[in-house]
Amino acid sequence: AIDAGVMCVMPGHISLPDYQGYADRPVDAPPATLDAKLLVDLLRKELGFDGLIISDATGMIGMTTRVPTDQRVIECIKAGCDVYLFPETLEDYERLLGAAKEGRLSEERVRDAARRVLELKARLNLHIDPFGPKPSAADTSSYQATAQAVADKSITLLRGGNHLPVKLQRDGRVLTVTIGANSQFNRFMPPRELPLVDEELQSRGYHVEHLFNPSDEELLEKAGEADVVFMNLLMLPYMVMGSIHNLVGHLGHWRWRSLFIDHPQVCHTAFGNPYVLHEMPHLPNLLAAYSDSPASQRAAVKVWLGEIGAQGDCPVRLPEVKIQKLANDK
Repeated sequence: AIDAGVMCVMPGHISLPDYQGYADRPVDAPPATLDAKLLVDLLRKELGFDGLIISDATGMIGMTTRVPTDQRVIECIKAGCDVYLFPETLEDYERLLGAAKEGRLSEERVRDAARRVLELKARLNLHIDPFGPKPSAADTSSYQATAQAVADKSITLLRGGNHLPVKLQRDGRVLTVTIGANSQFNRFMPPRELPLVDEELQSRGYHVEHLFNPSDEELLEKAGEADVVFMNLLMLPYMVMGSIHNLVGHLGHWRWRSLFIDHPQVCHTAFGNPYVLHEMPHLPNLLAAYSDSPASQRAAVKVWLGEIGAQGDCPVRLPEVKIQKLANDK
């Protein structure tokens, strides 16, 4: 990657104890974001990287357990990071300024970090046009077509398969259910939904009813009125602090399990995190769409209805999960 010209590197809050000289006491090895031996000696000098080093999120436990709050930004920049991710903006500015005035942070290190930030902006022509050229209608259409082609080939069958394509009459009744991740970030963001799923189904002549994070009772009641139930699990990468297990709870798990036995057609799709089988091992079937993008929503509907096959290969190794065989999981 360095030889190919990568412009930025983000070291994690992880260590390499043997390289750092902590082979006999690995738990004492500092994370890369706080260690010049890894950032300067290894990354800069030995590997020859001359671009921008951006710290990983500085609120992570790998950093917060190593240095006091008022020293984090200073030690991170001293170690070789040029950009400090997620600062306490005003407080950390004062901390850096104080460290520079007192000689605890050299002017050379500050200038070096600032230079690399400006160099990256210049390489991206941000000093000429900070917002970049506006794509033409033709460009936008081409980008959307490419995104759709990629999405159509990405839908992956992780479990089951006999439930696809679903069996629906032209004017069939469909229930779509979005189960959103229980994330601490949700208080800063509006709830995420999958509106194109419903629009695509309606455009094909189906009667669609939708639920978002329903109660168990509401879910079971509405499912009984539908020919097909699409359970859509929306747990996006930035929702890493959330947990589907915490969202549905043990009771929810058992209610859902009874749902697949009582209803002949329930299709589960993960729009985002493909690891849901780890927390919901009882699911009899599961598709992975990997994102909630418009293209991914359209592609999932195509797979459900048999317009295209599930052609994707999962890019990560999933945990092995054993389940009891369910009545409709032949």
